[in-house]
Amino acid sequence: VGMDISFSYMENLVRNIFVYSSGYAFLMQGRQVMVHRDFPLYANLSELNSPEDSLMAAFKTAKQSPYQIGEYDYLGQKKSFASTRLINGMDFYICAPQNEIYQDSQRLLAMIAGIILCAILFVSLLANYVSKRLLNWAITDPLTGMPNRASFLHAFRSLEQHHEEYTLFLMDLDNFKLVNDTYGHNNGDKALCHVAGAIRCIVQQPRFMARWGGDEFIGLLPSEDAARLLEELRRSIARTQDPIYGQITTSIGAVPVKPGLPLTELTRLADEALYRSKRRGRNCVTFLDYDMPPLAEEGSPD
Repeated sequence: VGMDISFSYMENLVRNIFVYSSGYAFLMQGRQVMVHRDFPLYANLSELNSPEDSLMAAFKTAKQSPYQIGEYDYLGQKKSFASTRLINGMDFYICAPQNEIYQDSQRLLAMIAGIILCAILFVSLLANYVSKRLLNWAITDPLTGMPNRASFLHAFRSLEQHHEEYTLFLMDLDNFKLVNDTYGHNNGDKALCHVAGAIRCIVQQPRFMARWGGDEFIGLLPSEDAARLLEELRRSIARTQDPIYGQITTSIGAVPVKPGLPLTELTRLADEALYRSKRRGRNCVTFLDYDMPPLAEEGSPD
């Protein structure tokens, strides 16, 4: 991103910089004056420099220093200056009489220490804020505000630290494609957010819930409460009548989490249970037992 800055704006900034009692700032381009309280615009210092005023010599000395610091005599007064090269190629200087600098050196050191401390604190707070925002973006679904697939995978890996039995379930919206095609994707998004809100109201462990993709949600529930909570969730979603897209219902498939069984196999089994719900007429919950026969191959109910 680039932009132009009016030179008059830069001039006002430089002329309004004061340090100590009589210190000031000025701007140079090579040997030409760009902004200085004692010299006109484009004045050449090599021509204005008098024998007793060693400005050019001081500037040359400063440019040989890695810190761009120098000192010089000006109008019978010993001064020190610091300079830096701006991105536009101009040299920015701040100068002040040495007696003022040394007189307030302790105050200056305290000021610098305070600025550095504030800068460190600011950078630390900013880095912490940015890292939290980036982490939140990385693990949150932007539409529904629920955890995303990556967040759920991390939560699933931490299950070994929990000693209770869990049930994994998959759920999706019945005839969701029809909602999108008939009423538009904005209303489809609204339906997804409605389902996400119902999940957050009923499920007490939100980190074990996620938007799996599209209109499909995944979750883990303690097995002893799974049947009750899933039925409560199904009814909560079905009770809502939207004035635009009407009633939205969900089909849910659930399977107990078997130790040692990978998530890919668990989701496959939960998906099979979900399709059994679809073929039972939708808007229902199906629990799959491991000894149930496989589902006959048929076309997708949705």
